[in-house]
Amino acid sequence: MYDNRPKEVITWTLGQSGQHKRYKVNGLSGSLSKQTIFVWKAPPDSDITIFFPPYRDPLRIGTQTIKAGEELIRRLPEDFQEMPQPSPRRIYRYAIYTDSTGTFAEMNSDPEVIIDE
Repeated sequence: MYDNRPKEVITWTLGQSGQHKRYKVNGLSGSLSKQTIFVWKAPPDSDITIFFPPYRDPLRIGTQTIKAGEELIRRLPEDFQEMPQPSPRRIYRYAIYTDSTGTFAEMNSDPEVIIDE
């Protein structure tokens, strides 16, 4: 059965940061009303570990390791409770460690998930 809900999929770009190879990732942005599905797919050459801080983890990921080439798929839980923020846009920062480079992935800032109403 085809699922027509919007999907946000993380993408990877391997680059050089100083003396270290480091992956860059895109941010994920979704909507409560559209029931966005969020997908983290590990790059083909590296396991990754995702870290969300307690009490700022809307997708209930916590700390999870994903094997190279595999996916973690999440959507907001039915009982999702909004965390108070001054605007309808909520930003949740997290970290992604890549085993093959021994570094954390970077975005324009830390990786983030943005959830709109």
